[in-house]
Amino acid sequence: MEKFVFNISIPISRKTKFGVKGLLTLVLLVAVGLAAYRWGDQRGRDNGYAAGYEDGWSESMASKLTKKSYRISDYSEMRLQSLGDLMKLAEEIQQEVETTSWEHNGGPAMIDGYPQDLSLTITQTQRGHRAVEKFLKSRRLQSEFVAP
Repeated sequence: MEKFVFNISIPISRKTKFGVKGLLTLVLLVAVGLAAYRWGDQRGRDNGYAAGYEDGWSESMASKLTKKSYRISDYSEMRLQSLGDLMKLAEEIQQEVETTSWEHNGGPAMIDGYPQDLSLTITQTQRGHRAVEKFLKSRRLQSEFVAP
């Protein structure tokens, strides 16, 4: 059987080489520009949100609150057994999570404990809910390592 060889030769001129390099450079610059814009936009939002916390709560922020229930009984490692334990946990959350947002500090966020099913109902912003979830997760991890 004979071998079949197929060669294609595409001549590339200097103009074409310059055009490809220029196009790749342009794509790189656009990508860097978009990344810088996104980073700056997020940083600006975070700084604005922090400034809003320092300046106090407005009625517009109060309208962005959502209510969410956290079943603490799912965190059986925390060993919460009474209303007192539940309210102690609620106080810790208010002292460590988004401290200026809570009602007793002049903010609109609220926290209520329900001992019947060992749950907390929290009215907070989305950012506050993420912080509460992070706090509860860290408490759960800490309590897993404590000897009974």
